[in-house]
Amino acid sequence: MAGCLIAAALTTSALARVPTQGDAGALGATVDSLLAAGRTLSPQLRAAALEIQAAAAKAETAGALDDPMLSENYQNYRSGSLFSMHFLTVTQTFPLWGKRDLRHRAALAEVDAARGRERAAKDELDEQIKVAYARYYAFTRAIVVNKDIAGLARQMRDAAAVRYGQGGGDQAGVIQALTEATSAATEAARLEAERASVIARLNALLARPASAPLAEPLRLRPLLRITPTIEALLARARIANPTLFTSDAEVRAARTQRRRFCCNVWRWS
Repeated sequence: MAGCLIAAALTTSALARVPTQGDAGALGATVDSLLAAGRTLSPQLRAAALEIQAAAAKAETAGALDDPMLSENYQNYRSGSLFSMHFLTVTQTFPLWGKRDLRHRAALAEVDAARGRERAAKDELDEQIKVAYARYYAFTRAIVVNKDIAGLARQMRDAAAVRYGQGGGDQAGVIQALTEATSAATEAARLEAERASVIARLNALLARPASAPLAEPLRLRPLLRITPTIEALLARARIANPTLFTSDAEVRAARTQRRRFCCNVWRWS
């Protein structure tokens, strides 16, 4: 029981310690460094940016006329003698009743949808990085605590063995001290494995090799002093949620396309 109380005291004191050395701008030291790297290195965000560029390029020419079609054919005639005629035909499609403007507006809505998908991908990546960094920080601090507990457990084990050897202790005390030391060693192995798994997860989010090194985490972001109300959060979600923005843009594009195809076009040749 005394060993458990001392271990709890060590846990409290170790958690209160915060490392003061190290470069706060090093990759992994803070969550901000990881967020900045993710927005630069993530292949998903690069693909989303290219999708926006492709949609914007398509929108630039969406209001233009379609390319004219050139066709040719031969016809043979027999009137006393056989002769043939060669025809060249140029066909141009002319959208009527504002169809070109509708096509342009539909393309612009597709650009907005692509931007919404990029925002959604960025928000999802930020969320995954923040969660992984919190676990990285927690396991790193837990390893520090476990080292203190393991050191104390070894001292208790050695002291119990000496007392037992001198006849001043009992076998149960020695066994308990050995159990505490073994538990600390087992917990150390588990924490190291969990920490390595989180590092691999962070590197995967940053498109880096799984074993690439990260700086020791220095601190977590401070919590908000004022907790927003549920009504404020709902209003913010309705206004700024990228998924809703994307869905609205896709609906606008679909409606515009439906209006564009509701009537036929005229052809001139």
